[in-house]
Formats: sequence, structure tokens, C-alpha cells
Amino acid sequence: MTLLGLTPEWLEVLDHAPHCARAESLESRPMFREAFATRRCVVPVTGVFVWQQSVRGKQPYLVTQTERAPLLLAGLWTRYHQAPGAERDSFALITVPTSTFLGALTDRLPAIIPLAALDTWLTEETPAIKAREWLAPAPPELLGAFPVSKRINDPARQDWACAYPTGPMQVWST
Repeated sequence: MTLLGLTPEWLEVLDHAPHCARAESLESRPMFREAFATRRCVVPVTGVFVWQQSVRGKQPYLVTQTERAPLLLAGLWTRYHQAPGAERDSFALITVPTSTFLGALTDRLPAIIPLAALDTWLTEETPAIKAREWLAPAPPELLGAFPVSKRINDPARQDWACAYPTGPMQVWST
């Protein structure tokens, strides 16, 4: 079983396991330093939900590739030993500032690892300085966002239809 929220061995309060790690502090924070050096991972997804605050409440958006191809989100993982013989893997996503285009929706998004860099990103021998090259905002032309149903906020109504667009995709234009 995998848990969202990086859970190193020394963490005493499991509720304090971070779900996200800021790219800017990976080497300086003990919580992330070792995992960034040796245990990088990716989380394949079709999109990331963000919420924009408006006078009518929060409007959810799905941020996805403009061509609707999968995204490989940068992450860190660790193995947590609950008891002798009982292990669980946990992870946190690495976030970076967003491009100006998506800044109206959110100030941070998970870093996206290009498919061509996947093997290098996952290889433990890849130095952190090299891995850091991919921790930058996604090019604005890569991502788009479209509004989705507010049903996504209702735990009783979590189904595939929540990701259906309720409006046109917003894309970056020059």
C-alpha cells in the first residue's frame, strides 16, 4: 500500500507527513534531502485539480496537457516500517511555481518530468544537481486548464464524470 505524504522513519506524528515538497528546499530540509538524492519517483496522471476562488465560491479546474497526454509528476518516496515485517511506501509530490499563464488559478503545481528524461530522473546514480534541471515550471504551451463540475467537491459523488469539462479549455497564446 502506498500513502500520500512522505513518511520517513523518524517521523513521530504521521499526520504531519507532507503531501508536497517545494523544489526550492529539497536539499536544505532534512525531510526531503535523502529522498531527493536517492529515491525519486513519478506519479502518472491525466491532470491535476486546482480551485480558483471567485465571488460565487471555488471553481475547480483540471490542469492537463493541451493534447491530453499523461503527465509524469515529480515525486519523492520512502519506505515506512510500521512494525516488524510491516512496510508501507509513502510519497510526496515536488512542486514548483506556476507559469504566469496559470498564475490566476494557482501559484504552485507539481513539477512535470519529460518522458525523455524519465530514466535519468529515476536512476539513483543521477546526481541531485542534474535532477534539479527538470524542476522548473512547465512551458506555458504544454498545459491548459478547463473548468469542471463542482461535484468534485462532494465526497459522495466521486466518479469519472467529475473531470468532464464544463467550459472551454484555456490555453496559453502569444
